[in-house]
Amino acid sequence: YVAAHVPGLLLLKIAIVGAAYAVMAFRLRHVDAPARWWFVAVGIAATMPLTATMRPQLWTVLALTIVASTTHWPLRAQLALWPAVFALWANFHGGWIVGLGVISAWSLGTIADRRDWPAALPLAVLCAACLFATLLTPYGFSLWRFMWSTVGFGRDIVEWRPVWEVNLLVLCIWLTVAVAGMVATRRTPWSWATMLPVILRQLGLKLLEQTQHQCS
Repeated sequence: YVAAHVPGLLLLKIAIVGAAYAVMAFRLRHVDAPARWWFVAVGIAATMPLTATMRPQLWTVLALTIVASTTHWPLRAQLALWPAVFALWANFHGGWIVGLGVISAWSLGTIADRRDWPAALPLAVLCAACLFATLLTPYGFSLWRFMWSTVGFGRDIVEWRPVWEVNLLVLCIWLTVAVAGMVATRRTPWSWATMLPVILRQLGLKLLEQTQHQCS
């Protein structure tokens, strides 16, 4: 803003949101057209409540898109990328909490899919590396305390609420994304690594909210 004022902010917003959609499109590059572009369109519609305004949540849209689009990468590549993403994420927006929940649920689902229990250790190291990367801010551990005491999971953040607690518009968006996802993946095997982040996104935040209230 200091350098370019409001036009600069608009250009930054275009760059962040455009990068997120570009990553999404690149991840779907092997899907035949026009299904690929319909799926990207659904992703754009689903993120409109976040991207329609100038908010720091734009960084979470980009970071979460990068993480979700690289879950198929080898573990070594994820160890190189994900902690760096979380370190930047923690400096830009508090949505890294949701990102940590997503990769934790994905890790549990990956173990369940592979039935490879020794793989739990490297995946736990990956999640821990992402968590401790969030300490690379000017605030260190104080950021964790601040997030727990003032943001947490009890704050009225629409994007974090279960689908049964949101308004009709957001519910319609969620249903559209769910239907599109089922159509796009109807020929692929069932995957806990894919489903657990979605399931725990609805149930896990509610449980953590209750846990935080009990601790308070």
